[in-house]
Amino acid sequence: MYLRSMMNMNQYKMLRYSDSDRLNFANQKAQQEAEAAQEKRQEQEEILKAKLEAGEISQAEYKTMSPTTTKDAIMAFNNPTIGELPHPDGEAILAQLTEEDLQYLNLK
Repeated sequence: MYLRSMMNMNQYKMLRYSDSDRLNFANQKAQQEAEAAQEKRQEQEEILKAKLEAGEISQAEYKTMSPTTTKDAIMAFNNPTIGELPHPDGEAILAQLTEEDLQYLNLK
């Protein structure tokens, strides 16, 4: 942990007060670029929705080309719980068991 904190501190040791303007400008520029990219994705989404409603493209093409559905698919693919089934709570399982099932499980 100490080494990690030293590595983090080393990246700042050469910076001075005058560098803050440069860093703030870089942060502002990155934020503006992110907002512009978001607006562009929204415009693309609207165009695709209009084409889908007009019947120019199919639902599958829409899902493939849509930036939002593509992002959702990437997030779902990177999700570590993919492929796992949800586990019902214990009370729901007990409600489904008969008396005979409970006796069998107690003997195991």
